[in-house]
Amino acid sequence: MKLVLAILAATLGCSSEGSGGPRPPVQCGGQTCAEGQLCATITAGHVCDTNPDAGIGEYSVLRVYCMTPPAACGAHPDCECIGGCSLATGEGRPCLSVTDDHVSCGCF
Repeated sequence: MKLVLAILAATLGCSSEGSGGPRPPVQCGGQTCAEGQLCATITAGHVCDTNPDAGIGEYSVLRVYCMTPPAACGAHPDCECIGGCSLATGEGRPCLSVTDDHVSCGCF
């Protein structure tokens, strides 16, 4: 009986892996992103988007927000599909990397 339960548990565990289901909610700055969203972080670069007078130095975080990836990205979005992130001004910055629940954008 224990063997049957172990096989059943292993089978159920394996069947849910890689199912491509929605990503669970993730903490993103001071908010919680909805299921399926990514936490997007935009950072200044070495030179671009820096403004020492405004306190924005190299690699400073400019914006953190919840992003809904395009439906065409499917369950495993990447930079090619996402393209980039938007600053609050509407300007965009290119995608640098994507993990399971975060996307990083910025410039160099």
